[in-house]
Amino acid sequence: MGKWGAALLGLPGEFGGGGSTVTFEEGWSVTVCPCEALLAYSGEEVTLETKRGALTIAGKELTLKSFHGDVMEVRGRVTDMKYREKNGKAERTEEGKK
Repeated sequence: MGKWGAALLGLPGEFGGGGSTVTFEEGWSVTVCPCEALLAYSGEEVTLETKRGALTIAGKELTLKSFHGDVMEVRGRVTDMKYREKNGKAERTEEGKK
C-alpha cells in the first residue's frame, strides 16, 4: 500500500509545527497529526487547522473517519490537497489521482 508523507506532498518540513505529519494512502485516506481543529467540512472539501496553517483536502464522498485527540483521518476519493501557512506567504498544491 503506497503512503506519502508531507515531504512528498511538497509541504514544509515542520508541516503544522511541532513535527506534524500528513499521510496519504492510495487516494482514499488522509491522516493529519496534530490537527488542531476542523474548519470546514462537506462531502467535497475538508479544511483542517494546524499550528502553522491550514490543509484543505478536496475530493468526492469525503467523510471524517476519526478525530481522536489531535489525529484526524479523512476518507473518500481524494483529488487535491492545498496547504496555506497562517501568514499567507506559501500555498502548495498536490493533485491526487482522479
